[in-house]
Amino acid sequence: MTVSLLRYPVDAGPGTEVSSAAADALHAHVEREHPSGYYPLGANTTWHGGVHLHAAAGAQVVACAPGRVVAARLAAEGCAYGSTNFVLCRHEVHGAVLDELAPARSFEPRPYAFFSLVMHLGSLPLDDPAAPALRPFAWLPRPWSGFRVKSDLNFRAGPGQDVIGVLKPGDRVVLEQEAPVPGGSLPHYRVRGLPDCQSAACRDAVGTVAFKDEWLERIEVDQDALAELRGGGVVALDAEVAAGDPLWTVGEYGGSEQREGLIHWEIFSAENLLPGWESAEDPDLDFNMDCAQIAALVDQRALVGRDNLDPGEIRDFYARDPDARRMRTLAAKFVSEWGVDVDAAVPRMKGLPALRNFFLGDLADKIRPLMWWDEASAAGVELPADKRVWHYHPVSFLSALEPVWSLEGQSIIIAGQRFPIGAPVKTWLDEGGFDGYTERRVFSEGVVASHPCNEHCHRARRYDTRAAFAGKEEVSYQDVADHVDLFVIHYDACWFSQLCFKVLHDERGLSCHFLLDV
Repeated sequence: MTVSLLRYPVDAGPGTEVSSAAADALHAHVEREHPSGYYPLGANTTWHGGVHLHAAAGAQVVACAPGRVVAARLAAEGCAYGSTNFVLCRHEVHGAVLDELAPARSFEPRPYAFFSLVMHLGSLPLDDPAAPALRPFAWLPRPWSGFRVKSDLNFRAGPGQDVIGVLKPGDRVVLEQEAPVPGGSLPHYRVRGLPDCQSAACRDAVGTVAFKDEWLERIEVDQDALAELRGGGVVALDAEVAAGDPLWTVGEYGGSEQREGLIHWEIFSAENLLPGWESAEDPDLDFNMDCAQIAALVDQRALVGRDNLDPGEIRDFYARDPDARRMRTLAAKFVSEWGVDVDAAVPRMKGLPALRNFFLGDLADKIRPLMWWDEASAAGVELPADKRVWHYHPVSFLSALEPVWSLEGQSIIIAGQRFPIGAPVKTWLDEGGFDGYTERRVFSEGVVASHPCNEHCHRARRYDTRAAFAGKEEVSYQDVADHVDLFVIHYDACWFSQLCFKVLHDERGLSCHFLLDV
């Protein structure tokens, strides 16, 4: 079984699941079907740190990797070119994982940060925190009142009515109304389950819960970030998201007469996380793509006697030239287009062929609303110290990380590090796994008994393993790998991890190493 930790941010045709076929489709989408939003060359021959993915305005945009939303602008008025709304996420990948992509370079054993940006997002009303349109966005800070569940609790359509689902300890529900609803011997409240409830039946469902102190804990969340977002500025945030979690919706971008639904998707980092890729650097702090190394790839003959490319050459290059594939795996360091000093940079664009007949007098005013870097930094967002950051083709970046940043094969991830254990990793539902709730063990033929999980569990081998580590001050991962036959990821619903350990270890004779109360 493979559990991918990555997603494409929008369904631009092939869906959001990361795969080689989907990557090929997205490259065609960017380079041939919708020519303009290329990486790293904009059609106007300036640097372009991401790609444009086209989708219907209003379509859902999701997080591409596990991380945290660190900044957003969601209620801006827009600019001459469309939406200036964005969400910025910060992600971490451990050096041990990156080393698998570039064995020749030894990354330090620490987390490395990268950022994902989705730009040109849609506009949704932010006046009512409980508005149905905002419910999919669990990361969005908003004031609310409700309860945290302390023990298993029936979630009913009404007092004494059908059970919608069972709320689990840690689940949270939002009050739909402050006053209790009539019916029942105990106070009942009408509530809505948050999207992160453990039972799918309870997520975003509206029903009632009976109140007792030992069942529910009252909580009040009073966050003012939503009010700040309503003001239209850049707001610093800190909200956890998983890959695939909804971030916002697709907006519109383009000239006033050719505006269409799309997002700009970009991935950047302070350090080069993919040193095995071809690389290029531009030391300047303007929009202009002054890197001769890249320009020469497009058409060396066309550049004789001049320094810049024209838009037609760039379109032809991406549509027809085999060298365009090299751009997909190019790590390019240049100033973020969202942090450029536009007043200083725009006059330097006069020599670009794409803008030869373009009036630049008001260009700075038109693109200034798109900038967000300085405002985010002033708001306290922890961004790279240098605006010259490493950019990657985001589709190829996910393709590179997906094989080593997913849960599969014979490795497990501990504290962000991948460790091969030299044995198959299974979930309890996989063929060859171990299901403690069936009447037979799927990896032991013919075992049917009243307590099958207590039979043939290699108890002696378990104690042999313990003896093998006796006297060692520290047990290495290789020591563990040498003694593990099968690593099973077991999902269970116990009240406490102590009880889970008692059942699996003491009663069933299994070796339990990782337990988590959630």
